[in-house]
Amino acid sequence: MIKTLKIAYSEVPIQYLDLSKTDYDGQFVPTKNCIEIDSTILDEKHDGTLLHELIHAVTHNTGLIHTSISTDMWEIIAHEISEAISKNFKLTPR
Repeated sequence: MIKTLKIAYSEVPIQYLDLSKTDYDGQFVPTKNCIEIDSTILDEKHDGTLLHELIHAVTHNTGLIHTSISTDMWEIIAHEISEAISKNFKLTPR
């Protein structure tokens, strides 16, 4: 499993936690500059979830998050980019 990602000159740690009681499979936590992934999700969801959260980390670490785009729109953007990459590179989608 991947433990860190290098994003825009930052090391972003990946933590695997039991998030099964939440309504999400992963999240980027800006205050800790880390990605949390549900350790209980099946392998087929792992890659897509990690890719989705990676996109959130990129938008945060590059300053793109400070644009006037709403949180809901960032979710749509992250979802669509991760789906496009997953399909084109034959990864399992989220």
